[in-house]
Amino acid sequence: MKNKVTELKKTGNAATNKKNTAVLYDIPPHPQSVKQIGFCEEPNVRFRRTMEDAHCIFDNVTGDGTVGYYGIYDGHGGRDAVDFTAENFHLNLVELLKQQVPLPEILRKAHLITDQQLGERNILYNGTTTATLLVTSTKLYSANAGDARSVLFRGESAIRITRDHKASDKAEADRIREANGFVAMGRVNGVLSVARALGD
Repeated sequence: MKNKVTELKKTGNAATNKKNTAVLYDIPPHPQSVKQIGFCEEPNVRFRRTMEDAHCIFDNVTGDGTVGYYGIYDGHGGRDAVDFTAENFHLNLVELLKQQVPLPEILRKAHLITDQQLGERNILYNGTTTATLLVTSTKLYSANAGDARSVLFRGESAIRITRDHKASDKAEADRIREANGFVAMGRVNGVLSVARALGD
């Protein structure tokens, strides 16, 4: 795989338009990393006052058509964390590609870097869960934080390829306690139901 990274060309002004929650880069009519790209979003106005979700579709990360990045970000508590993540997570990923970080490590490191950047910007009281995918011609790399979920459909079967990070999960609750936190009523420190997120 070449590590040449193309210049990012936005297909719209989504990164700065708070009403449009998509960040779309270099999406050709015929995507290269996958056969077809599609998405749908629903603000759920009946039950939610604000839309705090976003996504990123970046089909040609390396410039040679062999790697695509797809991210879904489910925000909570406000838009600051989700907007920053939608606009910057994939840029962190591109920088890691330039440094020739191995593909299996890239998603984990991009999560850690983005979370650190949110802390540096004092985005501490809202956050976002993530479901992220790197797609190559032969492999699919998946990572998530929180309860945003990736599902692989093969034939008529659906296979979960991520694990929900919920405070009600015993392994997650043990990890929280080891970090000097607590779980009360199935929530981290009595507040968040997700055990992992970027931001808060």
